[in-house]
Amino acid sequence: MSEDFIKVQFELEQDDEGYPPVKYEGLWCVNHRTYCVVNNSPVFAEGISVGDEIVTKTRDGILLFDRVTKKSGNSNVVVFLDDVSQGEELRAGLDKFGCRSESAPVPSGPALVAVFVPADARYEEFIEFLESGKERGLWSFHETSRRHP
Repeated sequence: MSEDFIKVQFELEQDDEGYPPVKYEGLWCVNHRTYCVVNNSPVFAEGISVGDEIVTKTRDGILLFDRVTKKSGNSNVVVFLDDVSQGEELRAGLDKFGCRSESAPVPSGPALVAVFVPADARYEEFIEFLESGKERGLWSFHETSRRHP
């Protein structure tokens, strides 16, 4: 039986400077009729991780995120790369910790990399790796959904 994927829109709150640059972020989810399971890493949506079970609502014909009903043990981090040439070092670190990533095209500003950190990853070591790159000026990062203890 193949999985039924649907795109769920997550409504975003923009700050006074207009960040994030979009009002909605669409994430692919596996549809299980009464709930959905998030299947890709968010770039802007806070408090959401791959594997979370969510329920949706429909407004004006748009399928919207309503709430998380079961949290996965996975975390989500967004890395901001000012210089995309640093991506190889980042990719090597992500591979070391068993992380998956997705890049988000941004017309101006740093490249955004959404990182799925699986529940069994050594999270503190992973954060130390990111902190080391930040201290060396390679990137900055933001934990959008921390589920690791």
